[in-house]
Amino acid sequence: MAVQSIFQAGNSSVVSIPTELVKEMSLTVGQKVSIEKVSDSAILIKTNPNKSKTRDKEFELWLKRFVEEDKELLIELSNR
Repeated sequence: MAVQSIFQAGNSSVVSIPTELVKEMSLTVGQKVSIEKVSDSAILIKTNPNKSKTRDKEFELWLKRFVEEDKELLIELSNR
C-alpha cells in the first residue's frame, strides 16, 4: 500500500497514483475513473466507470436481434 498526499492543482484537490500501479493496471493519463465513498475512512476508485453501461446496452441490442431473428424457434421451444 502506498501512502500518498493530497495536493492542490488549480481549484482541485489531487491524489497521485504511483507509477507502478499505473503500469500494473494499464491506466492512461486522461482515463476516466469513478470515485465513491465506501465508509467514513475509505474511498473506492474504479476504472472504466461507463463500461458496464456500454456492455448492458450492447447486450440489450444483441438480445433484441436474437429474439427477432429466432422468434419462431423460441416459440417452438416454449411449447415443448
